[in-house]
Amino acid sequence: DVELGGPMKVKPTPPPPPPPATPEKDPAPEEPAPLVESLRGKHPRLLFGAEDIEEMKAFIATPRGKAIWEEVLKYLPPSRKPDNTKFLRDATDGQRQGFWRLPTVALHYVLTGDRKSFDRTVEFMKFLMEQEHWEEGKETDSGMGAANIMIGAALAYDWLYDDLEPEFRSQYRDK
Repeated sequence: DVELGGPMKVKPTPPPPPPPATPEKDPAPEEPAPLVESLRGKHPRLLFGAEDIEEMKAFIATPRGKAIWEEVLKYLPPSRKPDNTKFLRDATDGQRQGFWRLPTVALHYVLTGDRKSFDRTVEFMKFLMEQEHWEEGKETDSGMGAANIMIGAALAYDWLYDDLEPEFRSQYRDK
């Protein structure tokens, strides 16, 4: 025998909505990542140091290094500031501009001293400084496109640091 308990006295409440995929702002780090003290004030320090450059130049003079360098150089001609801002809404173009083109022309300057590559790198850096955002849309300044642009921006800044005008260097760092 079963006896029903009557109508429900409590109505179920739905769970709260999930938090937004992209927070309003970045959370403050609990503890900033410390800089390796031996690298403080030294440039370049991202991916390689000043002490590595001569070895890298010697490598691209070897048959194997020359073959690799020639592949890199195929990408050099288009490695200049973009003539549009497609990268702001297209993560693949963000990768193309920030992770390939900007570092390619900056590395070319580091390894060859070619003033044209230096000028193209600075022109590219100035173009990035003019942009209010480095990615627009649902993930404004926080998606893969912005991440790739920031990687290229950081590499160019680090690798050309000693040759950049101090005022420009400061403005670019702040951006």
